[in-house]
Amino acid sequence: MIHALVNNDPVLGDWFLSCVYGSPYIDEQPEKWKYIKNLSSSVFIPWVLIGDLNITMNSSDRNTNVNSTPSEVLDYIRQSDLQDMGFIGNQFTRTRNSHGTGKIKSRLDKALVNSDWLINYPDSTLKHLTRLGPDHVLIMLSLYSTVGRTSRSWKFFEHWLSNDSCENEIKNAWSSNISGSHAYILTDKQANTRNLLSKWSKITFGHIQNKISELQQDLSILQKVDIQGNLTSQVLLLEN
Repeated sequence: MIHALVNNDPVLGDWFLSCVYGSPYIDEQPEKWKYIKNLSSSVFIPWVLIGDLNITMNSSDRNTNVNSTPSEVLDYIRQSDLQDMGFIGNQFTRTRNSHGTGKIKSRLDKALVNSDWLINYPDSTLKHLTRLGPDHVLIMLSLYSTVGRTSRSWKFFEHWLSNDSCENEIKNAWSSNISGSHAYILTDKQANTRNLLSKWSKITFGHIQNKISELQQDLSILQKVDIQGNLTSQVLLLEN
């Protein structure tokens, strides 16, 4: 594991890069991810953790049930405020042969990012490059690319308007004093508004997307075990 502080934009400041080669041995994985969870308590800036993580986070990350990741590891990831940023390209990054045609396929190479990363780099993408020989494909992180984006986009939540301070945040963001063409000023004010509203939302409401993801996961588990249809009231409660 290699860590670095990166500064590519003086306005946004430093971000934290962790390049990781995860252990392929399941019994060794919890110790490494517990370290990452402990490390997360000291990271207060945008963070991306990238590499051959040797984990799968859900069933769509593999075409078999072989070597699924321990639930303990997935819990450590959630506790670290890290989430899969998604990808562009072919679904799987590793097969048993060098041509991508092995019967056992999985997505072991990925990038996990924290909430501050999503706020400051909402247009970032991870691309699975074309396989050229090795049993793993190369992955490429782009900070600003928006072409062909398949991961999450920035959202304006309607319930923000129920908070009296939302209007002031928008006014403050829109009052930035810059010069340039009308189009440039408009674009800059929009970006400034998006950035400030995202930070305000995190302070005011917490990690909204994380809460939604956790509820969706709980709902999926409940629906899976409800074989006899006896848990309808609990399912409806989660849906609400």
